[in-house]
Amino acid sequence: MRVHCIGVAGTGMGALAGLLRSVGHEVSGSDVAFDPPIGPELERWGVVCQAGFDASHLADRPDLALRGGPLRLDLGDPPPQPHQLLQRGAKRRGELAVPDVRLEDVEV
Repeated sequence: MRVHCIGVAGTGMGALAGLLRSVGHEVSGSDVAFDPPIGPELERWGVVCQAGFDASHLADRPDLALRGGPLRLDLGDPPPQPHQLLQRGAKRRGELAVPDVRLEDVEV
């Protein structure tokens, strides 16, 4: 499965991205920064990291987009969440929206 993690450099989302890679999934992720300790680990695990929250990060149509809970952008009132921007970009291109799930809603 191809999974894109929005907010991948957070502790919880980064750990989940690593777990998904360890069981064979193709994982990409986006965030504003990839600082230690999680940033270098994501690279070592083979997670494709993309800077920022841009709709183009979903251009390859992942099967699932996971998003961390504390994400926020200073764009409007209330601000749109990164997953909303990604979904809008997909819709503008005439594509079906990618299913997205909040990290706290994932059951294992």
